[in-house]
Order: sequence, then C-alpha cells, then structure tokens
Amino acid sequence: MKRAILSSLGLALLASACNNSGQENQNNSDTTIVIKDTIVETKTDPQSLDINSIQISTADIGDFPFFTTPEGSEYINNPKVKAFDALLIAMPDGSLQSKEGKVFKSFIHPSKGSVNEITNLYLNKSYEDAILKAGGIKLFDGKLSPEQIKIYDEKARYKGEDGSMDIYNNPIKSYIIRRADGDIYIQLEDNIDASSTIQLLQE
Repeated sequence: MKRAILSSLGLALLASACNNSGQENQNNSDTTIVIKDTIVETKTDPQSLDINSIQISTADIGDFPFFTTPEGSEYINNPKVKAFDALLIAMPDGSLQSKEGKVFKSFIHPSKGSVNEITNLYLNKSYEDAILKAGGIKLFDGKLSPEQIKIYDEKARYKGEDGSMDIYNNPIKSYIIRRADGDIYIQLEDNIDASSTIQLLQE
C-alpha cells in the first residue's frame, strides 16, 4: 500500500511540474522534493541550519573528552588537552567560526599489535555513529574553500601542533552536540591512510 501511495504521489508531482514548466518558479524554499524509484526524499539546504534550534542533548556521554578511540586504535603523541583555547570550526554556511573552551586534539592510529586492519573510514564512521547517538548533528563535510583556508592560516595559532589537520589536502567533517553545560564541537579528518585526527572543544 505504501509503495502504491508513493507512486501516485510521484505521478501527481510530475504532472504538476509539467503543467507549470512555462511559469517562473517563485518558491524560494530551501527544501526540495526528489522523486527516485517511487521514494520521496527531502533535502534541506545546510546553510539554513539554525544551531539554536538543535535539541539539547541529555545523553550520558561521560567526562571530557567524552569519546574513546574505536577498537584497535589509540591516541598517539601525547594528545593536546588545554583548559581554555580556541578552535576554528567549519560551519554549514561555509564559514570558519572561532569557538572557545576546553580543547582536546590528537592523532588516531592503529594500536600496536592490533589484529584488526584499521582504515580511516572505520575510524571516522565509529566516531560519527557515537556522535549521532549522543544527539550530535553534522555541520560540514568536505574540503575547505580557498577563503576558509586563508582564514585558517591567519587565525589558527595551533596549526602544526599534534592533533592538527592537513586541511590543505584532506576533507574534514564537523559536528555539534548541544549541551546545557556547553556545546561540544568535534572535527575529524578524512585521509587515505589508516589514521585520522580528532579535534574537540566544549564551550
């Protein structure tokens, strides 16, 4: 029954689109509807995301820095933990925003003697699953633009430290977990190696 309903809806939308093909589209909504194999999907422009509208998470996530490394991996090179510092966070509107608070930064590599083959995909997917389970929302996924990189070069005093990301060559992902005691921002690095990098800040 559901498949039939979706198919009918798809035909109705297609007919409506054909009837209006000669008219200028006056709809400026950020939400579009895509018909594909009789499945209706909605996609929202990430630039329309209002962080203040994200639900406050009450999940029990333990103590700072909240996340342990996935099985078979470990933090290396003495992770940087600072009681107060700033991080540049990639936001949905394409900007880099400086956030201040308690900071954790570290490289993540396979554990010595691990019998499991570790990949960047495994590491980042493990963190993403944990972040989303804790009520997090993805803010950004991709390579930084030349404008963002320029801002990073000018303002990221921490670049070059352990836990720094190669933003010049690799994509990054950023997330937020809204908390009553201070929002948490997390960034992860995509690369082709069996490693990753995490940067975490709680305001």
